[in-house]
Amino acid sequence: MSSGGAPALALRPLRGVVARAAGVMLAIAWAATPALAQQTTLDESDAVKCLTPAQNVRGAPEYPFVAYKTGETGRVSVQLAFMAPDAPPQVDLLTTVGDDSFVQSVRSFVEPFRVPCMRGADAPVRLRFDFVFKPDTRQVFVGRPADAGDADRRAKLACLQPMGGEALPSYPRAALERAIVGRVIVRFRFDAPDRAPAMEFYARPAARSLQRAVEDWGRKLRMPCLGNEPISLVQVHVFMIAGTAYGFKPGLDFRTLLVLMPVATRAAMPRDTTGMGCPFSVRLWYRQPDLPNHVFQVASQEAAREPFLRWLEGARLDVPEAMLDAIFGDTTTFEVPCLKIDPTPKKE
Repeated sequence: MSSGGAPALALRPLRGVVARAAGVMLAIAWAATPALAQQTTLDESDAVKCLTPAQNVRGAPEYPFVAYKTGETGRVSVQLAFMAPDAPPQVDLLTTVGDDSFVQSVRSFVEPFRVPCMRGADAPVRLRFDFVFKPDTRQVFVGRPADAGDADRRAKLACLQPMGGEALPSYPRAALERAIVGRVIVRFRFDAPDRAPAMEFYARPAARSLQRAVEDWGRKLRMPCLGNEPISLVQVHVFMIAGTAYGFKPGLDFRTLLVLMPVATRAAMPRDTTGMGCPFSVRLWYRQPDLPNHVFQVASQEAAREPFLRWLEGARLDVPEAMLDAIFGDTTTFEVPCLKIDPTPKKE
C-alpha cells in the first residue's frame, strides 16, 4: 500500500495479463441482415478552438504565496465575456472559495486571453473556466473552457435533416454481401442553412468502403435553423449486422484498459488520483489514432481531473488490428479508482 491508503500500481510489463485482458474487453458476433445506428456530438465551438494562448502553453494561475504557505485551498469559477477579438475579457465571478488573493490570481491569468477568430456579430462570446488551488499537490488545476453558447447550438441539432428524408445512410450492397462492418466518424461543419456541410472522415482501413455511403448521405444534410453562426458536430455511423454487436464489452474496468496501453503511455499517466475526487466515472469514446479520444466526466465535474482527462484523450491501446477495427468509434464507461502509481517498481 502507498501513502494515503490508495493502492499502489506498478508500471511494469504484465506478462499474460495483456492477452487475458484483450479477451475480456471485446465482443464480436455476426448474423445476416443489415442494421445502422448513429450518434451525434456537438464539436467544440470556434471560440474554444481559437482561444489564445493555446491550451498547451496556457499554464495556470500563480498560487498566492500566503495561501500556499498556510495550506489554504481555493476555488474560483469565472465567466469571461469577450467583446472584440483583440480586447481582454470582462471577468464575471460565478463562485469562489478562499480569500480574494485567489480571485486576483485568476484575473491576472485570464487578462491576456483573446478570441482572435470571433466576428463583431458574435459578441459577446462567453466562456466559463473553473480553477482549483490545491496546496497538498502544489498545483493549480484549470478546467477546460465551456462556451455559454453551446446550449443554443445543441438545441439547433434538432433541426438537422437530410433532403429526401433518409434518416441514415444506405448500407452498401457490396459491403453487406461481404459482411463488412465498422464505424465511420465524420465531422460536419455547417456555414449556411441552405448549403451542404463540409465533411472530414475517419475510419479504420477495414471500414473505408463504408465511407462513401456516409458522404453521399451527408451531401443531403441541411440545418435550416442555423442562422449566421457556424456549427460543427461529430457523428459516428455504425454499420453492423442485425441482432449482433461488436466493440467494448460492458463492465470494462480501468485496470484492464491500462494494461492494454503501451508502457510509455502508462508511464505518462498522472501518478496520483487521490486528489481528483476519486473514485469517479469516465466515458471514453475511442478514436485513436486518427483523432484524440473524446472523454466525458460522468455525473460530477472536477477541474482537478483535467490532467488525467488530457492524458486519456491521447491514450491508445496496443491490441491486434482486428480488435482495433472493432473498438474504433465505440464508447466504454469505467470507474477510475483512488490509486497512486509506482514509477520505479522493484524487479521480480
